[in-house]
Amino acid sequence: MVFADANNNGVYEVTVRATSGGGDTADLTLLVTVTNVNEAPVITTGAADTLAENSGANAVVEALARTDVDAGDTVTWTLVAGAGDTDNASFNIAVADLRMTADVNFEAPICGGDNICNIRVHATDIGGLTAELAMTITITNVDENPVFATVAAQTAAENQTAVVVVS
Repeated sequence: MVFADANNNGVYEVTVRATSGGGDTADLTLLVTVTNVNEAPVITTGAADTLAENSGANAVVEALARTDVDAGDTVTWTLVAGAGDTDNASFNIAVADLRMTADVNFEAPICGGDNICNIRVHATDIGGLTAELAMTITITNVDENPVFATVAAQTAAENQTAVVVVS
């Protein structure tokens, strides 16, 4: 049986009918009020992501995402302590953008020495309900142009072999 909310006010009219063995009936109409309750947000951001080295300070790793069945509900994002939070200090969140605080260099890893960063994000909706997610961000290598060190002026006699070490 499907009951409609005729006035769109959360009040449903339900009629209950009892029938005796002899076929007599009695009806009772009830008004049932359904009140909305806050449901917790669900984090829909993936648990793994990548960031290319040399992306710059405060580079956006990912726009954090969530769903919430409560229309118009907003969330506040934070980094929190808990399982998988070992590299939280290397990140920050601006509104919903997860950011790497400092510029990173693949050749000089900052997250556990292996370029794999572990963080824990926390979403709190306006009703105070929460969701958390442990994430892994992998710093990826970028093919960089070679750079020569400054080489002092060199001289060589004509028709002679000269060896110059360049690093």
